[in-house]
Amino acid sequence: MITHSNRTTRNKISMALLLLCGATSSQAQEAFNPESPWMLGDWGGLRSELLEKGYTFNVLYTGDAATNLAGGYDSHTTA
Repeated sequence: MITHSNRTTRNKISMALLLLCGATSSQAQEAFNPESPWMLGDWGGLRSELLEKGYTFNVLYTGDAATNLAGGYDSHTTA
């Protein structure tokens, strides 16, 4: 059975945890810093450290689009 003192203690602990979570999230870095050379930040200095060791990360995207302007499949014109 939950007594009044147990409920009060549990509520105090819950509030303390919520306040701690809020304090740590308020110190987070900006999502997109315009001064940063990278879009997603420096990863707490890890990205600069890896760059000094010769590792680089690049994301490339190539999009291809194919279409049949003739309007169908013709086996006489395919290679």
